[in-house]
Amino acid sequence: MVIISYTGLDLYLIGELNGKIHASVSRILHVDEEEIVFSAYDSFVFYKGHEQTSIHLVIKVEMDEALRKYQKDLADYLIETGKEYSLHSFVYFQYFRKEDTYLSLIHISEPTRLQLI
Repeated sequence: MVIISYTGLDLYLIGELNGKIHASVSRILHVDEEEIVFSAYDSFVFYKGHEQTSIHLVIKVEMDEALRKYQKDLADYLIETGKEYSLHSFVYFQYFRKEDTYLSLIHISEPTRLQLI
């Protein structure tokens, strides 16, 4: 599992950005697209008392230690793609060991229609 979290960018822009880069992140890390999720928070970045949303973008990447060898390529890519949305980008990584994680994925082979009551 790879979790990429954005702080300092409008939630809707993060959704747009995710749509553009999800497949490329998968290729850079050599993992299936299903193993990557993007996270966004309704948050702001401040500098000296001034709101800096869309000026300073903070990107946190959490992933398995085994993927560390792709860190530089991913950081370069995230910074480059962030330039369309923010003036400044900061990327940092946190690693975990696969044996310390648990994952459950439900695969749906046919389109599913949810009915709201």
